[in-house]
Amino acid sequence: ERGDLGLSVKTHIPAVNEMLNGGLRSGQLCIVAGRPGMGKSAFAMDLLESASEIGPCLYFSFEMSLDEFGERFVAKSGKDALGLSTSKNLRLITKGGWSEQIRDRAISFRDECRDSGQVLQVIAIDHIGLIQPAVGLGQRSREQEISLISRSMKLLAGLLDCPIILLSQLNRGVTH
Repeated sequence: ERGDLGLSVKTHIPAVNEMLNGGLRSGQLCIVAGRPGMGKSAFAMDLLESASEIGPCLYFSFEMSLDEFGERFVAKSGKDALGLSTSKNLRLITKGGWSEQIRDRAISFRDECRDSGQVLQVIAIDHIGLIQPAVGLGQRSREQEISLISRSMKLLAGLLDCPIILLSQLNRGVTH
């Protein structure tokens, strides 16, 4: 459970909770990286499904449409994605990959949670390579953009006082 002391949100995997000293901490940015097809999205879906049993969660999926996400979720779990979204406190967003839009939507959702007496548990963002940095920053390398996006997501986690899981797809050419 989470609380004022920044207690953790437990994942659905006990070994991961142990490695994280109890789970994901409030204000923490956790980057999950791997090659395509390694299960990053499935891990994030499972984590949010589990956390949504405690309270509201937010999943940004810029890699899949809402229909694709639903099909993948149903194939993985045998459950109805729309039913999960409405009954288990899980909001899915599949449009708008600008870092400002993510920030604004996350703050708005956190405020909705507070207004209903709930605490935002965790946010997952799939994936960093599809996020566009803030408008008007001038020409930067993609490496600089990714650094800025990572930093802004860490600041957002602190502002929202909840953990953010940020998925990152590694290049197929990376070996070691």
